[in-house]
Amino acid sequence: MIQVENGKVVQTILPETGYLRDGRSVSNYHCLPEANLMAEGWLPENIIEPAFDTKTQCLVFDKYEIGADNVSVVYRVEAMPAPVIPETSETEELKQILIEKQVLAASDFIAVAVEE
Repeated sequence: MIQVENGKVVQTILPETGYLRDGRSVSNYHCLPEANLMAEGWLPENIIEPAFDTKTQCLVFDKYEIGADNVSVVYRVEAMPAPVIPETSETEELKQILIEKQVLAASDFIAVAVEE
């Protein structure tokens, strides 16, 4: 359900506690019957997801289309963003940390072998 006032979306999640238009506070507002919610400006949600390739594309919210009896949530397809590759200095720092850990692990092993 999506709440619409004056032709604009104002809420997209039903609150657990809310206020009716007459000012009364309501616990379990999200459990009100659909007819009551519609009287408060809530309309059913219709999600429009175009077909897309999940390996190379993703869906991005585009817009709301407000109809007389529902609100369509429209998504558009975009290319998957390229992965973020750490800068060279970060990569070098990570390599150095790994090398130090391997050297430490190897020296611990050698020390144990010498003691035996």
